Amino acid sequence: MQSFATKHLVRVDDLVERIKSTQGIEGVTLVGGEPLDQSKPLLRLVNSLKGSGLTVMLYTGYEEEGILDGDSRALVDLADIVVSGPYVEEKRDLFSQWRGSLNQKVAFKNRYSERTSESLERINEVEVHIEESGHITLIGYPVDGLKGALLR
Repeated sequence: MQSFATKHLVRVDDLVERIKSTQGIEGVTLVGGEPLDQSKPLLRLVNSLKGSGLTVMLYTGYEEEGILDGDSRALVDLADIVVSGPYVEEKRDLFSQWRGSLNQKVAFKNRYSERTSESLERINEVEVHIEESGHITLIGYPVDGLKGALLR
């Protein structure tokens, strides 16, 4: 179970400025824990970022059809791409773009609404970042053994 203990608080306005000052980004992804558990401040964040032309991708463990709360529903409706549904280990899939398990749904909204699930059928991509120190970071859903193969 996720802890709701206060760790590191950042004012929404400060976070907006940090994000807007980041060069070369197209948008932000809201993930980790459960974003909808912080829907009120995230709604303020998303409204500010969308007003600056940035895109928003949202991951939630909730099924989209069941999201009825005002702020949560507004956050989902504002996002450009929504990945919804819980991760289910038994349905893990390494080849579906943006989804960790086959039960999760991807919805394209707003300016991305012309895209369809067919655009997700290509092989999953993984970003590999190798720092000067040799530290390796994998972003995405790497196939089993990828990190080990990189270390050989």
